[in-house]
Order: sequence, then C-alpha cells, then structure tokens
Amino acid sequence: MNITICHNLTKSGDGGPIPLLSELSPEERKDIRSFISFRLDWDPSSSDNIEGSDVKITAIEFIYDGISENLKISNQEPDDCCIEGSPSPVICYTLDKDVDPEEFKRCIWMSSMKYFPISRTENDEEPYFAEDQNGYTEVVDYRTSVDTFSDKKLYANKRFEFPEGVPPYEGASFQAIEFAIAPKK
Repeated sequence: MNITICHNLTKSGDGGPIPLLSELSPEERKDIRSFISFRLDWDPSSSDNIEGSDVKITAIEFIYDGISENLKISNQEPDDCCIEGSPSPVICYTLDKDVDPEEFKRCIWMSSMKYFPISRTENDEEPYFAEDQNGYTEVVDYRTSVDTFSDKKLYANKRFEFPEGVPPYEGASFQAIEFAIAPKK
C-alpha cells in the first residue's frame, strides 16, 4: 500500500533558534541542502488502529524535496535570520499492509526538518527543527503530486528501501543532499 503525505512544516519545535547568516559556512551559504535533513518520526502508538498491527514502512519516495522552491538563504545582516520559507516535502510511503491513510498520517505527522549548521555541531548547540505543530500535514494524491512537481521540474524522484521496515519509535533520517534537487547556479 502507498500513502502520499505532504508534510507542512511551518513552526519551530524543540531545539535552538533558526540559524543566523553568521552561523553558516561559505559552503552552507552556497547550498542550503548541506545542513538540512528530514527526520521521519514513525510512531505507530499514535493510532489505536495501527498500534499492534505490525505494519512496516518498507520504502520512502521523495516526490518533492520540500526545499528547492520553499526555502532560500537571504543575504541579510549576519545577525539576522537567514532562511526564508517553510519546508513542505511530499513523500510517498510504501507500507507492507493496508491501513487507513488518515490513521497513518497520525503516526508520522511529527516528522521534521532539522537545520544543523556545522557551527552548531562544533559549539555543541541545538539544531533548529521545522515541524507541523498545527496539524497541517495532509494526505495527498500520488499521481497528482508526481505530475505537478514533474511539470515544475521539481520531481525529486528519490526512493529509499527498508526491506526490514523503518524501526518504529526511531524512524529514519535523510540528509537533504541525498534527496533534494541541487540549487540552480
């Protein structure tokens, strides 16, 4: 079974503040993908209908990376917030069993994008998390999504396989450099 989800990650979650321009290295300023990752939060206990069903996520396909048209680095003052926009990746999840799409959405809606510049790693500081804290994540149509993003030349077409299933309560993490379209030069 395939379920396609648009993760609308419009709010900050736990963690540090959004990065400032002064925190980014020259490489990070050139390619926003270099310090962003998608964190899948797979929590089957969020749905009574899915918990205990042993359903597994066996593949994840990034249809739209959520970054290439939605996020950009602005060249403001070094002490200003430098990232404009909110990420909204569109992801098709392949499951080994049939489940209600809305019930499945409850189990992955706390997924997030993590912004973690190297300066924060070196200084032992918290990353910034873009999350959906308002319930904007939604089930969308696969074919419509592929067609829309293909027409816009934004179809990421990146698939990751998990033959044993994504570990529940852990999820998985994907570096944007692995799934996001390279920025235009």
